[in-house]
Amino acid sequence: MKTIYTDDPIINNELFTLATQLYVRLRRETGRVVDAVYMAQNDAYAREIMHLAASVEDRELKNLAEKLNRILNGATAQGLKAQVTPVPEFDRRSYSPELQAELQQEEVPHHYIGALR
Repeated sequence: MKTIYTDDPIINNELFTLATQLYVRLRRETGRVVDAVYMAQNDAYAREIMHLAASVEDRELKNLAEKLNRILNGATAQGLKAQVTPVPEFDRRSYSPELQAELQQEEVPHHYIGALR
């Protein structure tokens, strides 16, 4: 059995994350149940699941299979970090004054009530 695990924890985390995402998406789309832990460990099994996911007519499954293919073909941690798109931060200054007031009211600090309910 050829193992996929490397010395790089970023690659290992990304690999296990993809395996679990493939598991969930394959089960939802095809009803097929796969072993995510074994997929993250065994190269041959991961390649078979990758081919199975690529054969299904689902865009998200194809994207996940493509990411798994990059890892199986020796993607580096720097390459994986470059693929991640940053999530934009919320800028409250761009909100309307009414919305800012509503958000301010929602941010009231929680006070101790004195008893559990």
